[in-house]
Amino acid sequence: MGISSPLKNPEIWRYRRGDFADRRLIDRDKDALIARLTSENAALKKENEELGMERDVLKRCMVLWVK
Repeated sequence: MGISSPLKNPEIWRYRRGDFADRRLIDRDKDALIARLTSENAALKKENEELGMERDVLKRCMVLWVK
C-alpha cells in the first residue's frame, strides 16, 4: 500500500521519538561508561607521566655515557 517498512514497526517509532521504557537502563549504561573511561584516562595519564620520567632518566644516562 506504499507504507515503508520502518513505519510498520512501532518499536522503530518509539526509538526515533526517544520514549522507550529502558531509558533508565541507557542512562545507567552511560554513567558506567563514563566512570570506566574516566578511570582508564587517569591510569593512562599516570602511565604517561611515569614513561616521561623514565625517558628523562634515559636521556641523562646517554649524556653521561657519551662523555
